[in-house]
Amino acid sequence: MNRPAPSVLDAIHRVVTPESVEFEFVLAGVFGRAVAWLLDRLIILAVYLLLAIILGLLMGGLGQLGVVSALLLYFLLDWGYMVLFESLWAGQTPGKRALGLRVLQEGGVRVGFEQVLLRNLARAVDGLPVLYAVGGVAALLSRRHQRLGDLLAGTVVIRERKLAAPRAVQAPGDARTVPDPLLPQRVTRLTQDERALVLDAVRRSDALDLEARLKLFDPLSARLEASLALARPPHLSPENWCRWVAATLVKPAQASTTTPG
Repeated sequence: MNRPAPSVLDAIHRVVTPESVEFEFVLAGVFGRAVAWLLDRLIILAVYLLLAIILGLLMGGLGQLGVVSALLLYFLLDWGYMVLFESLWAGQTPGKRALGLRVLQEGGVRVGFEQVLLRNLARAVDGLPVLYAVGGVAALLSRRHQRLGDLLAGTVVIRERKLAAPRAVQAPGDARTVPDPLLPQRVTRLTQDERALVLDAVRRSDALDLEARLKLFDPLSARLEASLALARPPHLSPENWCRWVAATLVKPAQASTTTPG
């Protein structure tokens, strides 16, 4: 599987689906997360200063009420910024997006509002005593680089894959064992659009995360079953079934281009 090469501060997080399909994610190192956090803090500070100036002008100065309002404004920005962006941007803030980082559930799927809220509520402890010392130590000691908020919410921070080059179409597992003897004949029933769809899906699969691959191959597998009039073998996941169909499609072409030695 093509993926960004991990640095010495990164680790690999493996997820195995119930269909025995394995996905690998490169976990973000502590240094990358710290840089993303610093970028977000600078954005929060800039927005706060701008709004504080506007608030001060509207209230005619920074009296006692103005000070209380400024503190409340900073609290709302500090907590609301992370929760808002990670909820709307599927686990990313502007700082994380700039560094190519994303928060996911440990199972490899996107985070929901509940996970985002839990991991950010724990920032009150992770941030102690200063500069996220508690969270940083927890991430360094954790096998998955998880701070306390990540452990509480069941989340990890990964480095996103760059778009991979199309992979070669190969049958999964033991290529000598055809899942159904009728498959080589039945693939001729597929339309040109269906052939192009399954080949493109298989070649581009490495550029997709777990959730996207499940959403792609589950309905594609069902469509192929209907078009081929063949049931997917129970020992094959929807993705591996699609790989078998794709490999069967390209096998005649590969054979025709082979010259005897």
